[in-house]
Amino acid sequence: MKLTDLDPHFIKRSAQFEYDYTDDIKKAEGLSMKCPACHWAFARGRGGVDNVHSITLWRPSGAWDFVGHDYRDLSAMSGRIVCEITTGCRSRFHIKAGRVDFC
Repeated sequence: MKLTDLDPHFIKRSAQFEYDYTDDIKKAEGLSMKCPACHWAFARGRGGVDNVHSITLWRPSGAWDFVGHDYRDLSAMSGRIVCEITTGCRSRFHIKAGRVDFC
């Protein structure tokens, strides 16, 4: 699926437990979006896609990076390029060239 289908937003911290949206990929400290696994499941008849929870992928300093210009060509790059949700639905996916694919 396309990353743009998941209503993505680059975010940066503005206070300890607060963040703001940013359009600047270089200033982004994270990426907020709808959960790809739940979006995929709900879009196939298990409820409305508006009920899908959001997730945030924080970019730890030096651990991985955002590569690209915007959401259409974004790749989340690290040694293993897999994003894993460790609670709830526990989906595993990677983001490469603006596409979200499951592992």
